[in-house]
Amino acid sequence: MADPLFLDAIRDFLQELRRDMIIVKGYVSPRTQGEYEHRLTELGRYAASHQRLLKDVDQAEALAALKLSGISESLLKDYLIDHLEARNSPATLNTHLYTIKSFWQFAAKQYGVPDLTVDLAHSRAPKKPGVHLPERHVQAFLEHLAAREGAPKAELMRDRVFFEIAARYGTRISEALGLDLDSLTITPHSIDLKIFGKGGKVRVVPLPLYDEKGPLANHQAFGTLVRQYLDTVRKDWKAHPGHEKALFLSRKGLRWSDDAARAVFTRSMSALGFAQHGYVVHSLRHSLASHLLNAGVGLPTVSKILGHASTQVTASIYAHSDTSEVEKGMTKGY
Repeated sequence: MADPLFLDAIRDFLQELRRDMIIVKGYVSPRTQGEYEHRLTELGRYAASHQRLLKDVDQAEALAALKLSGISESLLKDYLIDHLEARNSPATLNTHLYTIKSFWQFAAKQYGVPDLTVDLAHSRAPKKPGVHLPERHVQAFLEHLAAREGAPKAELMRDRVFFEIAARYGTRISEALGLDLDSLTITPHSIDLKIFGKGGKVRVVPLPLYDEKGPLANHQAFGTLVRQYLDTVRKDWKAHPGHEKALFLSRKGLRWSDDAARAVFTRSMSALGFAQHGYVVHSLRHSLASHLLNAGVGLPTVSKILGHASTQVTASIYAHSDTSEVEKGMTKGY
C-alpha cells in the first residue's frame, strides 16, 4: 500500500480526471478542475492544521508535508461537520462530498488505501449529529477520567484536563490537541484560553472564576486542577524535540494525537455504560452549546464562544475582561 504526499495524490487524481473528461466529453473544463483542486486542497489545509504536523512552520510547509495517511475517517467526518456548522447550503455540501468521494475512490484504486467514504455512500450530505451529553453524563465522564485504574497518574491528570477544556470551552478536538502552554492565561479573575480555530481564526474565551454573586465553585476547582497539571505533571513531562510547547503530550513526549484522545473517550463511554447513546468527542461541544442556551445565554454569544464560522469573531471582542458578553455567557458554563 502506497502512502504518497497528499498534494501528489491530488495531482494524480486531477490527471486521471482530465483523461476521463477528454474521453467522456471530448474536452477539459479548467473551471471544474480548479474547483476539484480547491476543495481537496482545503481538506488538506484542515488536516495539516488539525494534526499540527510541523509545529513551527507556516501553513504551506505543513500542507506540503501532509501524507495521504494523515487523513483519517474521523477527521474527514469532522471536516464535513464543520462545513455544516458554517451553514453551507446543501448544494455546497453535496459538491464537497462528491469531490471527496471521487478522490478516495481513485486513491483506493491507485494506492490500495481504504476508501474512507464507504459509509457516506448512501448520503450525499451527512446530517449534523445533534447528540449531546446531558450535564449528569458530562460530570460522570470527567469524574471517571480521574478514577480509572491502571493508567499512570500523569496520564490521568492529562486526560482530565484535556476533556475538561473540551467540555468547558466547547473546543473542537483539533483545537484542544493544538493547544500550547501559552494558550492558557490564568489571572485572579479568569482562565483565558486562546484557541486557534479552523481557517486560521483565533478566539480567546475567558472562563470566569467569579460572577456577581461571588466565586464559581466549579470554575475554581477547574483552575486548581489546571495549576496542578501545569506546575507538576506537565512541567516534569519530557517533551520530544519540536514538541516542547505542546500543552498535552503522549507517553513518548510527542503532541497527543487525535486517535489516542478518541480512544480514551470511547473506552470511558463503554466503562460508564454510555456506549448506546452514540456519543463522540464532538458531542461535548454540542453539550456546552445546549447547556448555555438552556441557561439563557443568547445565540450570538454562544456562537462567539464556539467560534462558528457564521459569526465574525475578532480578538478585540475578547479584549474586555469581566464586562464582555462572552465572559458573562461563560459564567453559565459547567
